[in-house]
Amino acid sequence: MQKNIRLRNAVTASMRKRMWDQGFQEFQTPILTASSPEGARDYLVPSLASG
Repeated sequence: MQKNIRLRNAVTASMRKRMWDQGFQEFQTPILTASSPEGARDYLVPSLASG
């Protein structure tokens, strides 16, 4: 399992580096979550950017 995790990390890092080298930018957008009162379900609430 550790080998797979390390491989995934190496592939992701390589992809990011290649994209950064080509001028791409990376932005992280927050994801808001809300739980139901019963705690049985979680809902993802996407943030909408107006612009």
